[in-house]
Amino acid sequence: MKRLLLAFCTAALFFGLVGSAMAVPVTWTDTKDFDPDILIPPTYSYWHDISDDGFSSWWTGGNDTIDSFSLEVGLYDDNTNDTTSVYKVVGYWWIFPIWDWVTVTTPDGTESAKISFGLESHAYTFTNGSETYTGNVWGTLDIWHDGTLNVLVSSDFGDFYLDSSTLTVNGDNGTAPVPEPATLLLLGSGLLGLAGFRKKIGK
Repeated sequence: MKRLLLAFCTAALFFGLVGSAMAVPVTWTDTKDFDPDILIPPTYSYWHDISDDGFSSWWTGGNDTIDSFSLEVGLYDDNTNDTTSVYKVVGYWWIFPIWDWVTVTTPDGTESAKISFGLESHAYTFTNGSETYTGNVWGTLDIWHDGTLNVLVSSDFGDFYLDSSTLTVNGDNGTAPVPEPATLLLLGSGLLGLAGFRKKIGK
């Protein structure tokens, strides 16, 4: 009888611990490779959606949670010089000027971009191949609500191309088995049973 009680208590303790260890961290990603690339200006707005990658929040009938996220955006300078035609003096015949239309090329100039999401805006550095931004609390709440994040790319001055964007979200997969009241009750019963059994043996 004592062995049977010990086996029951051990099993209760084991399954209780197993149930509590089943919630595992998970990473959801959503990548956009724009084809063709998007010329900016004008501004361009797009959505990342990790529900396609299995994310489901409480609002959408699941119970996945989010700890943090990052957004990587790839922009590049178009390096296209502007051309225009001007009417100017191209030579002289004796002392008389000769006028003609001439195509003039002007440098493209410096670009300045802004990446906005989660109620924040970040300046983009064109010397890098891409920029990665750490998620903020408002962006985290935005994604947790329905699995989506809205991103707005705009130009302070100059023109450039939007090449790609990747959203990486870290959290817990709440759909995996997690400790429920019954599991915790079973674990508690196992611990109490072991304690009582050891006390009875010690007498």
